[in-house]
Amino acid sequence: MKKTFLSVLPAVFALFLTGSRISIAADWPQYRGPNQDGVSIEKINSLWPPAGPKTVWKVENLDGFGSFAVSGGKAFTLTSREDKGVLAELCLALDAVTGKEIWAAAVIPGVKYKSSADAEGGIYGGYGPQSTPTVNEGKVYVYSTELSLCCFEEKTGRELWRVDVVKDHEGSIPQFGNAESPVVEGDLVIVAGGGPGQSIMAFNKNTGKVVWKAEDAAHLYSTPKIATILGERQAVFYMKNDVLGLSVKDGKRLWRSAVTYHNHNCMQPVVVEDKVYCGVGTDGAGVYQVIKEDEGFRSKRLWLNSSKDSALIATAVFKDGYLFGGLSLWGGALKCLEFASGKVVWSKEKLGNGGGIAVGDKLIFLSETGGLIIVEAKNEFKLFARLDKAINGRCYSTPAFSNGRLYLRSRKEGICYDLGAK
Repeated sequence: MKKTFLSVLPAVFALFLTGSRISIAADWPQYRGPNQDGVSIEKINSLWPPAGPKTVWKVENLDGFGSFAVSGGKAFTLTSREDKGVLAELCLALDAVTGKEIWAAAVIPGVKYKSSADAEGGIYGGYGPQSTPTVNEGKVYVYSTELSLCCFEEKTGRELWRVDVVKDHEGSIPQFGNAESPVVEGDLVIVAGGGPGQSIMAFNKNTGKVVWKAEDAAHLYSTPKIATILGERQAVFYMKNDVLGLSVKDGKRLWRSAVTYHNHNCMQPVVVEDKVYCGVGTDGAGVYQVIKEDEGFRSKRLWLNSSKDSALIATAVFKDGYLFGGLSLWGGALKCLEFASGKVVWSKEKLGNGGGIAVGDKLIFLSETGGLIIVEAKNEFKLFARLDKAINGRCYSTPAFSNGRLYLRSRKEGICYDLGAK
């Protein structure tokens, strides 16, 4: 029977409502997505033509190793370039659909380090900005290479407040410059980087005023993970010699485990219920279980992998009982590990160290050399698509996915691909 417009109107209306919800939920407003886990509930089109997926836009002359945050129709990232005659670190707001620059706000006017175009020059090795902006309730939060925590108005880029963690809180800039991204929890912005007694701090997200400060643990490059563990909302930090959980309410330490120091302590902790995975490829990564007893919390290590099965820089993605990522020191094999034991389930494709995200039941992996592949995020290896050069320049970033579009960054450029499910 031929359907009329009126007969299908309820379904169209329902689709419209569903689409509206997906559009809102599909924002990728911070490092590793809305839940800080590198997982999207969207679906992707993994059937590419020989030339690869459709390029929506590309922006050249970007600098640094940070990733994109996508929210409210804008894509946010950090770069360094000349601003008013001096080299400056900037937060950019691009139109998420066209790539056109909407505004640029100075995070550090007249920075001391050189850009990544200067190869290994500069105080911090010439890497450029490495952090990712965080977008929350009309504001953009940025943590600069030199530990300036800034808040900008999302629509205009107008600066609302800033805190110099080095000057005001005895902070110490890591060897390669800050790579930690700020995290927002309720009314708080939480970061590490201060001096003794204030190495971890929470600021009021609207004013920049200190709410609490705690700990003496030295920080490196890892972004904290906010999670509820055994009924307690916690900020989980991977520091220089520690992995620890703090109460987001007051900064009180709940538990701690010692970890081996390496100058590439970069990955964000992966939290699965009462277990935390973290570590670095030179010494091995492992899982730490958080235990709650009458006298409080404690933790114990369940297993530790060898360096050959641990990432150097990127954070693994947890999906359905398995960890996925470039879990191989320097060698760069894409691997699947059993979360419960650390056992290698499969190991494929020498792609180099890189970052991955899970979209639906697929894993999107960006190698450090700009290669892009899509595989099944399961315990059996299945390759769906591959593009040997998806972006030019070295990549130590994590892909972002929002409303069917994939956003990639390298130390040279940014690019957006259409991967929406057909």
